[in-house]
Amino acid sequence: MNLMQTRAAEIRFESSTTSIPDRLSDKPLFRYQDMERGYVDGAIWILGDEASRPKAMVTTELHPNFYDQGPKIIYEFLSLTEAPFKAESPDFSAWIPSESEASFDKYPQAGKPAETDELRLQQMKAMAVRCRAWQTEGANERKLRLVPEPILRYRDPQQSIDGGVFVFTFFTMPGLILILESDGDTWRYGIGRLSRGTKLGASIDRTTVWQRNPVGRSWTRSFTSSNSPAEIPQ
Repeated sequence: MNLMQTRAAEIRFESSTTSIPDRLSDKPLFRYQDMERGYVDGAIWILGDEASRPKAMVTTELHPNFYDQGPKIIYEFLSLTEAPFKAESPDFSAWIPSESEASFDKYPQAGKPAETDELRLQQMKAMAVRCRAWQTEGANERKLRLVPEPILRYRDPQQSIDGGVFVFTFFTMPGLILILESDGDTWRYGIGRLSRGTKLGASIDRTTVWQRNPVGRSWTRSFTSSNSPAEIPQ
């Protein structure tokens, strides 16, 4: 964790929009590993606070011999804002996404948001359970597992905003996120990928609502990835 925390803290963000912080969260939202594929540790960090939707998410993953290239820290970058910004670190070139990776639509048959925080959280959990997600790699399609509790809850009572970020995983490895958000009158949802090299899909009530093909690396994409050498503690 010290290694990932140090590297995450070295990422600096610049923007003409004052609502975008200059660094990631001090602590990760979610920690995981995938020993079967060699990932000994991983974490999800956010750019933002608990009053609004995250502006971006970054994952850090540690692999002792990544594609036979030695020990690496692997990054995945997901933009969740239309506001322009630039991210830089000693580990990678400037990431300058041009848009948000996730678009938002009205959640079908969701009902009116409840009056209290606790009841709205129950609504979010019920909507998340209605979603299914999968990951296709070659000829293999894998169902992704919903982590039942949101990894982030954000609220702005003055604007009646209440939202939660859920994650779908393969074992514990994140594949995609589901954002559920209320404006006090309706519910909307957005989906974002946390896996670059696989095809991903999601459905609500068995109706496919989102699909994405694998993407290449590009520092102007709303989602991209990179890696850098790292001395991983045993």
